[in-house]
Amino acid sequence: MPKVTLTESQKKKTIIVSTIKKYAGAKLLSMPQLARRINIPKSTFNDRLNNPGNFRQHELEAICKILNVPEEERGRLL
Repeated sequence: MPKVTLTESQKKKTIIVSTIKKYAGAKLLSMPQLARRINIPKSTFNDRLNNPGNFRQHELEAICKILNVPEEERGRLL
């Protein structure tokens, strides 16, 4: 079976989504709750989770602040 290699863009998207889900889970926040906390519609938030490149800088900064993402991991998201 051939080996699957992710592009840099795919790796970045995977990192963003997995980090958000990891820290949201640790704070027991669902994705709809997180969407409300950063003041965007649930549907928009879900669209952005499906295509993380569409997150706006201020949204990622708000997510990091709400979820208390450590500085060393924030650099990978922002």
